[in-house]
Amino acid sequence: TNLIIDLPHNWPLYTTKKKNAAYVIWEGTNVPKGWEEHLLNPNIQLILIPSEHVRQAVKNTFNNPEINKKMRIAPHGADHTVFYPEQKKEEFEQEFVFAVNKGFRNPQDRGGVEYALQAYIEEFTHGENVRFLLKINPAYCMTPEQFQQYLTSIGYKGTPQISVSFENFTTAQLREFYNNSDVFLSPTRAEAFNLPVLESMNCAKPVITTNFGGQIDYVTNENGW
Repeated sequence: TNLIIDLPHNWPLYTTKKKNAAYVIWEGTNVPKGWEEHLLNPNIQLILIPSEHVRQAVKNTFNNPEINKKMRIAPHGADHTVFYPEQKKEEFEQEFVFAVNKGFRNPQDRGGVEYALQAYIEEFTHGENVRFLLKINPAYCMTPEQFQQYLTSIGYKGTPQISVSFENFTTAQLREFYNNSDVFLSPTRAEAFNLPVLESMNCAKPVITTNFGGQIDYVTNENGW
């Protein structure tokens, strides 16, 4: 069986074998209508999706029994040998640390980073032992200068602490990032799965997230907010 990981309109490029499975991710409430012919392609026998959220987006658009029959949830995963609890670094031990790991090109990004920043700035003041750790995906980011301008535009005056990185991290650095926090924030507008949330949970961090997206398959009222 051939496994295709690409958007559906590109699947015909890869269906050189008779048996094909294809992987679909989508963040919104409906998928593009032009996907229907590709989802129904008889050469695609299995459609893998990462979450119930994606299944519902497909059903919202087509609700075709043939497409529904093909879909199977195959969630992403976080490796427990890579992401696991560790002690906070000494420099963070006296602080309550909030962490966000997401792209942030502008305040309209679906990741919702602006909501976390605004709430943090409004809630805490100078002198409180808090810190906001922000890792911005370098593939989806504004420049450091634009970021500083954005902070100024929402009323940030240098405190409370905000530490931001625009760099790629190794998996070891990412594990350290999660473990230096006390709570992981994911104020996202939409996700197909939301892997950073699962990675942070592997590090035994509580999660605050929105009630929309793939993360609600595994973040519940019992293990997060």
